[in-house]
Amino acid sequence: MKHCTIYIKSLLLLVFFITGCSDKSTPPEEEPVTVIPNDPNVGCTDEIAKNFKATATVEDCSCEYDFSSQIATTTPSSFLRRAMIEEHTGTWCGWCPMGKEVMKTLTKNPQIIGIEVHYNDEMADLPVAHTPLRKEYGGAPFPSGMVNRRKSVLGGQVLQSIEDWKTNTDEWLKQGNTSVGIALESTLIGDEFTLLSHLKFAEETTEKLRLGIYLVEDKVAGYPQLNYLSNYQQFRQWEAYSLPVEITDILHYNVARAAIVPITGGLEIPTAALSNGKVFRKLFKLQLPESVDVPSNIKAVAFVMNEALEILSVREVGVNQQSVWE
Repeated sequence: MKHCTIYIKSLLLLVFFITGCSDKSTPPEEEPVTVIPNDPNVGCTDEIAKNFKATATVEDCSCEYDFSSQIATTTPSSFLRRAMIEEHTGTWCGWCPMGKEVMKTLTKNPQIIGIEVHYNDEMADLPVAHTPLRKEYGGAPFPSGMVNRRKSVLGGQVLQSIEDWKTNTDEWLKQGNTSVGIALESTLIGDEFTLLSHLKFAEETTEKLRLGIYLVEDKVAGYPQLNYLSNYQQFRQWEAYSLPVEITDILHYNVARAAIVPITGGLEIPTAALSNGKVFRKLFKLQLPESVDVPSNIKAVAFVMNEALEILSVREVGVNQQSVWE
């Protein structure tokens, strides 16, 4: 009986091994791939774009426009740094020819862009520039100006005297290339100005950035300038010293005519451009204001602001021209 028991146990063990070796277990079924539909809340939020998505509340930088763009889709790894000077001026201001001369000298450098913000004269359009700037920075002396809306490296004032402009533009430009790139292209058909802006950020940032855009008119004539420097011995080094008390043939450069995008509130730049390195394209259309004398002399000046409204990058483009990535 003992031998029989051992035999039966051995037989069962043999059957177990044979069955275990020959049993080919069926692999588990693969779970079906879940297809996630496009998020209805993400897409192109611009109503004038060809691919506008009515349900989208989050911009993903995918907007396409009915505009024949000449700007390359590839961009440099960094971008040329530029400075912007907003000059507070007026034709009634007898000392302002000094500011105009300083601006003329500095803007010979193509990396410096100047804008004339007029007050209390025929070129003034207060809601465009003077009023929003005054709200943020207080009343400005004349002449004075702001370099990138940053505190001066001399004295710490945002509203700077004309003697400080060169020091501050030099200090800004010597920092080399920037991670904020702007490319622009425009058309003018009749009195409709169209601007396509391209923004690229080479470095990620969590800071909220905004886009502001001036419409300016260059080489504005027909508005005489009062000149206190005329024949005043203390100012012999200035060009205005040799000019009459009223300069009738003076030209006014880059006069602020309109705000394509509010110059202080601006347009918030989507997170997709700031965190994912996508190019943010935005199309703007504007009927030229009646204040524009010579439409062919208009320009768009676009700039990127941080949360403190400091200017990080600036670019300008003329009528029917392109300002490519640099």
